Amino acid sequence: LLLEGATGLGKTYPYLRAAAKSGKRVAIVFPTHQLIDQALDSWDLQTVLAEFSVQVKDFRPRRFFEDSPRHYNLQKDEAIASDILLCTSISVIIDQRLAGAYNGVTTRDVIIFDEADQLPQFAALSSETTVRREDLKALKINEATAADTIKAIFAKKRVDPEITAKARIIEEALRQGDVWYRKVAFADDGSIELRSRLPGRLLRRISNLPSTIFISATLSINDTFNDFKRSMGIDNQSRLSGIIEPTKHGKLHFDFSTKEVVATHGWLQNICDEIENADHPTLVVTPSHNLAEEIGNQLSNVTIRTREETTTEAAARMGNTRTLIAAGAWAGLDTPLEWKTIVVPRIPFRSGR
Repeated sequence: LLLEGATGLGKTYPYLRAAAKSGKRVAIVFPTHQLIDQALDSWDLQTVLAEFSVQVKDFRPRRFFEDSPRHYNLQKDEAIASDILLCTSISVIIDQRLAGAYNGVTTRDVIIFDEADQLPQFAALSSETTVRREDLKALKINEATAADTIKAIFAKKRVDPEITAKARIIEEALRQGDVWYRKVAFADDGSIELRSRLPGRLLRRISNLPSTIFISATLSINDTFNDFKRSMGIDNQSRLSGIIEPTKHGKLHFDFSTKEVVATHGWLQNICDEIENADHPTLVVTPSHNLAEEIGNQLSNVTIRTREETTTEAAARMGNTRTLIAAGAWAGLDTPLEWKTIVVPRIPFRSGR
């Protein structure tokens, strides 16, 4: 199932709620660990958890637990037992090669790939499909070629399953020979890694399961999913697949001034006047905390996001204030309020770039 919906349309909450309500064992897959962190802290997930008694658990690879193998195994067991599993795309590939013995993501009833437009080229795949030099040293392997290194790994009796899975992925690439979009090579530090220009193809076996869902703001080109399907190796799509666009995004107002230079007192006063006269609640998005504080000091009845909190947390403590001033709010904007006005006083790029 392929679903595209515009940024800010509200895709996350409906699929999280559907996953929690379904009673099925669901995996939600993200391109990066940073996006997992963002999902765990989101208002969408917290709202769903308040409504449904489901267990949500994130899975992290062994490298996150270098000093505590026991904690790694504990979080792995909790992730496998959870109702909703959050993990990265590379873990899906590894789990598939290990027949569900890695984190069980491929044995789930439903697999949802969020931010799926990043899958065909997500950067984490190349770096995480790596057998590190430290692991090779621990296994006492020091072969001259990639092929011999992989053979040596398989010859060892006790090898961590994660290393074995990565070795299998690399062996597949070696067996299929050199092609323009894939290369097996030693890194500068002696690690052996798979570098792929079409990493999405590694997910082909998962892409064609009837229970797999891809969701993103940008899956299509010229109103078709053909390019995404080709890059992922998808053979068929559900007849329920579709592109959802809101009929109205709202109005965008640009105020250009030839009188005041940016960062002058006159410019700042104009910004404050715009905020005061706007329809509330109002979100003011600034490129820095310093500018947020500077604007906030000129206004009353406002909340200023601190450096230690998210935009969601700042919005939750607004109380009776009418305006939230938040630095960097466009990065993962996810708040419990529907803003009547969003003011961007300064674009964070210099002219000419």
